[in-house]
Amino acid sequence: MCVRTWCTSTGAERLAVRPCSQAAGWQRAGRAGRTAAGAAYRLYTARDFAARPEHNVPEIVRCPLTSSMLMLIATEMDPGTFPLLDTPPRESIQASLLLLKELGAIDSENNPKLTILGRKMTAFPIDPKYSKVLLCAPEYNCLEEALSLVAVMSSENVFYTPLHKREEALKVKQKFISPLGDHITLLNVYKAFCKAPLKKQWCKENYLNHKNLSYACEVRSQLLSVCQRLNLPVTSCGTVMDQLLKCLLSGLFTNCAWARSGAGGGAGGAGGAGSGPARYVTGAGAAAALHPASVLHGARPPPAAVLYTELLHTRRAYLVTVSAVQPHWLQQVAPEYARRCRNR
Repeated sequence: MCVRTWCTSTGAERLAVRPCSQAAGWQRAGRAGRTAAGAAYRLYTARDFAARPEHNVPEIVRCPLTSSMLMLIATEMDPGTFPLLDTPPRESIQASLLLLKELGAIDSENNPKLTILGRKMTAFPIDPKYSKVLLCAPEYNCLEEALSLVAVMSSENVFYTPLHKREEALKVKQKFISPLGDHITLLNVYKAFCKAPLKKQWCKENYLNHKNLSYACEVRSQLLSVCQRLNLPVTSCGTVMDQLLKCLLSGLFTNCAWARSGAGGGAGGAGGAGSGPARYVTGAGAAAALHPASVLHGARPPPAAVLYTELLHTRRAYLVTVSAVQPHWLQQVAPEYARRCRNR
């Protein structure tokens, strides 16, 4: 199973593949006999099962706490002393407060109070990083596109690639691909979905998940209502996608990575002639490669800098949902964080 974890020392959020707990195994086995007699087959030994932990680690202990900390501060509760059932590590709380400070949501890490921006961020039922993106979107004249992109990113994977039709599905995907990367590709998919008359049939023909795209439409409608209550002007950047990527960077600035020298391209120009896949290092110091499913995977020359949504750990570390960005954008959008990255 994929487990979301967060490393407070590096600030990296990861999707790691882990064996399920005993409780999760029994819960899944229970599904076999829910409506009729059935059997569950486990593809591991009884000794392996007995060695697993009884329960999964609670999410509040292993995941980012920025949303929880923001809500506690909004209700004037002390994030450090609030009596949670499972108390997260102190370093997790401090790292979350630091991120909220860098996002501009609170005035300080000690005895934090919400800023005007932070008060607006609490109106959105999404991760503070994404609410920061939406609140900054009017500055970049791209709230129309930002709403759609954040909605799709809040949903599950919209692409469907059956093994027996993999080549055909990849060929169909080409019509949506943007050379700028995965985020604009997702935006292209969403726009095409909204225009499609027979949406279920269209999704089937284009190997897309109708349920997840429909959910994204519902999320977008909810987010649009919040933006309207906050009197945010819903403008469009048209075809100037750099504006949208800069806006995305305003909330996801901690998710930047730079090409490493001698791995398909240099950190400065990423124009090397290496034959292997380009390797990147994140602002948190983690080394990773572009995920094979990314439209930028195998690009020559590889981008000098990228913005990613998730860091996936299987046998290797991969950057998932990636777009090419200009290295100097980080200094423009988040100068304090850029300075911290240079000093690492």
